Amino acid sequence: MSSNRISIHSAAQISVQKPLCEEWMTEPIVCSESYMRSLDPDFKLFMSPMQSRRMSLILKRAAAVSLTALRTAGLENPEAIFTGTGLGCMENTENFLSAMRSDGEEMLPPTYFMMSTHNTISSAVAIMLHCHGRNCTYSHKDISFESALLDAFIQLQSGRISNALVGAHDETTPATYNLLKGAGYFGDGVTAAEASSAFVLSASSGSLTSPVPSAGSGTGPEASSSGSLSLSKGPLCELSDVQILHSPKNLEAIVNEYHASHVIRSSDYFRLFGKCFSTSGLGTYEAATRISKGLNKDILVVNDAGEDVGIVYLKSVCGDC
Repeated sequence: MSSNRISIHSAAQISVQKPLCEEWMTEPIVCSESYMRSLDPDFKLFMSPMQSRRMSLILKRAAAVSLTALRTAGLENPEAIFTGTGLGCMENTENFLSAMRSDGEEMLPPTYFMMSTHNTISSAVAIMLHCHGRNCTYSHKDISFESALLDAFIQLQSGRISNALVGAHDETTPATYNLLKGAGYFGDGVTAAEASSAFVLSASSGSLTSPVPSAGSGTGPEASSSGSLSLSKGPLCELSDVQILHSPKNLEAIVNEYHASHVIRSSDYFRLFGKCFSTSGLGTYEAATRISKGLNKDILVVNDAGEDVGIVYLKSVCGDC
């Protein structure tokens, strides 16, 4: 049985803000440095010491946010897991390359390679949860999270599954930071950071918010067109009634052709969480949290940090637009 309403039951984050809580709303940590690592929780609350020793940092973060979101939603085992990651397990990738160099490309242990693939994150979470359902990983640069969210949205809307765990995870090691900085990825005045977020979605009501994701992507005029399509999908009454969270780029190019005469309330989620390939997941987390607290009824999360554009529209299930 299909459903038109897809709801978020819970959301959790590990970032430069205090992890697995909402203190960023009242006592935010200022992103004042050019490069900041995430603040990690006590992983002993989520896994045994033996499990922790076998997992890299990004895997432990993914496990912690996933278990937190599932516990908050009262769900032990999701029917499917969808993960977005721009670069995957960079720490393990660096370890593999270092071992390959030091060993002269001979007799390499397979562990680092097996643990460095992009789908390792989603697989590790599934193994921990004993989840044998659909398991998909999307690596589409800055819209990796939106791609994973869209797949979950489609599967839920079609009735193939009734609930799903959606995550967005990226780590920024010092070596990764230097490479991306040299390539001009972060830009001026933007903090390079890390991100892990998890959401429990279902086709039932009685939850936090109802998201309408879009996987619109492109460059130049095509990016504007895909964003316009996304704006027309959601049940918007007036765009000026909607809070917009966005990455620090050309937001006006997406919405001007529709509501040029309106004053749009907007804010930059990079100010709280910094930038990496999965920061849009934290932007969606911020939006879901603000709606659940009654601070907003509708929020449009716009991610145009890269060449592609990702848009997620969230609407409160309490009250009318």
